[in-house]
Amino acid sequence: MNSNPFPVTAYQGPEYFCNRSAESDLLREALQNGRSTTLFSPRRMGKTGLIHHLFHTLKAEKCNTIYVDIFGTEDLNGFLNRLANSVLRSLSVQRDQFFKKALEIFGRIRPQVSYNELTGVPQVSFSLESEVDKQATLNDILDILEKQKYPNYIAIDEFQQISEYPESNTEQILRSHFQHLTKSWFIYSGSQRHLLTPMFSDPSRAFYQSGGFLSLGRLDREEYREFIQNLFVKNKQIPEDGALDYIMDWTQVYTFYTQYLCNKVYSKGQKRISSDLVRECILEIFSEREAVFYNYRNLLTQAQFRLLAAIGSDEIVNEPYSQDFIQRHRLSSVSTVRKSLQALVDKEMVYVLTGNEKPSYQVYDVFLLRWLQVR
Repeated sequence: MNSNPFPVTAYQGPEYFCNRSAESDLLREALQNGRSTTLFSPRRMGKTGLIHHLFHTLKAEKCNTIYVDIFGTEDLNGFLNRLANSVLRSLSVQRDQFFKKALEIFGRIRPQVSYNELTGVPQVSFSLESEVDKQATLNDILDILEKQKYPNYIAIDEFQQISEYPESNTEQILRSHFQHLTKSWFIYSGSQRHLLTPMFSDPSRAFYQSGGFLSLGRLDREEYREFIQNLFVKNKQIPEDGALDYIMDWTQVYTFYTQYLCNKVYSKGQKRISSDLVRECILEIFSEREAVFYNYRNLLTQAQFRLLAAIGSDEIVNEPYSQDFIQRHRLSSVSTVRKSLQALVDKEMVYVLTGNEKPSYQVYDVFLLRWLQVR
């Protein structure tokens, strides 16, 4: 463990994980009673950390936990590669036995076994052309799971990615195999509600009603504040009045952004944490990311960037097509705003908040949001 008590990458144990006990209990109860769950949250809210925390707490119980991140996969072949490697690692195969085990399971398709250049971890890869080979390989992977002594709890992160695959029948293929499993249950996790929700709520889709729903919101502000306070104090850094509230307000209590800012503040090694120190760290964050933020001007049209800045200025926009909003920010026509807004949503630069009668919109990246407000 890094000496900084505010990790911003991998899950590093319950000591550095704030609560989520209710959500953990709901997921645990569903899995242990043979029910899969669809877990949704915006990115940077802590859903991946929740999954790893849940799996950490399940270590003492008789079960196999498997985490598969399919973000960035482009087709069913990529999905199967990620799934195969996660399953092989869950079997606790020794490094020198990995090749043998991979051939034992996938010898029919002659997989390639190599070592990750960064981690040195062995990995298997294969290239499947025909649907017959893909379905047979999926069946081989799931057959290994069904032969295990204990139940399998499988989390597939960014599950909505499969809706983008060129194989239009991916959902049908996976569902047709998953529904016959008797020892494996799933957490289908994702961050794009407009893609993920229809997969499980539309009667015409293969995964319709295949599990419950759990939407992950922000941590309770006061509980998270106390958690942060205790970590600072435990490490002999004392926050002054207002410093932690400043952090929580500025990050909007989004887990990643709060953790990152606290990580920066802690790294200064000051015995007393003032609001001025927090502001100093914020300026450093802007400096780190400014080149990327300015580059968005090149990646977006002028109309899209102006709309992005306008949404950032208001923080939450309920009526993006109203004359008041358009005139205040000197935007173009309603049709241009509509087209630009859809482009920003598709690029995941603007997030759609649902749950009310009308959707509302905000800039996805909190650091970008704050930069837009002061640039």
